[in-house]
Amino acid sequence: MDKTDVSGIDYMEDGLPDPVKAMGRILVENLIIDPKLALDAAWRLAQFTHHKKGDAGKKSAKGDAAKKVANRFAVPPPPRLVVNNQNEESG
Repeated sequence: MDKTDVSGIDYMEDGLPDPVKAMGRILVENLIIDPKLALDAAWRLAQFTHHKKGDAGKKSAKGDAAKKVANRFAVPPPPRLVVNNQNEESG
């Protein structure tokens, strides 16, 4: 689980500092001292915690557009071949 060293920074299982908690700590500690640093930390923290709604990558948007176009111009089925045996008389 999470580890905490003496400085109060939380570490993840892989040994790296937890970026969300570290940015939150920077935000709180520097709110009065360095507002620009606190604002930058808040902005980056917001990117981690709140994602844009409907945020899709270029490839998925391209794929969705291709599916729409493919549905508009679908290939019609081939004509049915019907054998008419009534005209042929045995004889």
